[in-house]
Amino acid sequence: MKSKEIRERVIQMHEENHIGYKAIAKELDLSANTVKTMIRRYRIENGIPIGGRLVENKRKQTGTGIPVKSEDYEKRIKELEMQVELLRDFLLGAGRR
Repeated sequence: MKSKEIRERVIQMHEENHIGYKAIAKELDLSANTVKTMIRRYRIENGIPIGGRLVENKRKQTGTGIPVKSEDYEKRIKELEMQVELLRDFLLGAGRR
């Protein structure tokens, strides 16, 4: 099998058939680390939570090799900062009563 076919098989076995890393590794004669890495990359690329939390793809980079924050990330930070400011104002106002 080609590496792309192996990767697809690993993903199918884990995501669709719910087979664990070690069992997949044994069946396909791969290391458990390789299987885990393939699954982790697939989940990050497709926005699937890992261990109950969503992990962003940190490999997005400019030509200089410096990681770049996405526009969505920046927008979310601004929204959260605004919410914090509103809550702080509310709590300060509620404390004065």
